[in-house]
Amino acid sequence: MLEFKTSYRYAKSLLDLSVKDNLLNTIYKDVILVNTICRNNKDLVLILKSPLIDGDKKLRILKKIFYDKINNLTFSFLDLINKKGRLSLLLDITEVFILEYKKVNLIKDVKITTAISLSDELRDKFKKIIKTVISCKKVNLIESIDKSLIGGYVLSFDDKKLDESIKNKLSLLKSNFLNSGIK
Repeated sequence: MLEFKTSYRYAKSLLDLSVKDNLLNTIYKDVILVNTICRNNKDLVLILKSPLIDGDKKLRILKKIFYDKINNLTFSFLDLINKKGRLSLLLDITEVFILEYKKVNLIKDVKITTAISLSDELRDKFKKIIKTVISCKKVNLIESIDKSLIGGYVLSFDDKKLDESIKNKLSLLKSNFLNSGIK
């Protein structure tokens, strides 16, 4: 819990500073880059978490990876968390920053599972309806395919799930028949 609070504090500070400097979208793109590289490079995360590797060496590594790819504010932030001995939390800080950015900009991640791929037209209709229903400015539709659904869709966001699949409807129908005594 303490690590989350610390990660939140650093992420919120970076978010506030990027808003103040009118660099929010730029810093967001930088944070996405840092997050992606950390997620895809477990060795880098291990180096950043290692107490055996000194901060100067960690900063040199980060400089080689990121210096010419990110804004000066973002790199200064990496330098700051290095000086504070918090590079071990870098992945967590980036995760929290991304979540807070989405809150500020009213962006929702919505998972949709269908039996077949969505057409562009259907994808756009889903986004439009979801934006209206959950009052957000942008919807990131995360698509997956599950042929066992037969048809329809399953929407998931936050703690909510809407299952409008044929598989679910057949299961409910079967359950109703069994409960009513019809065989």
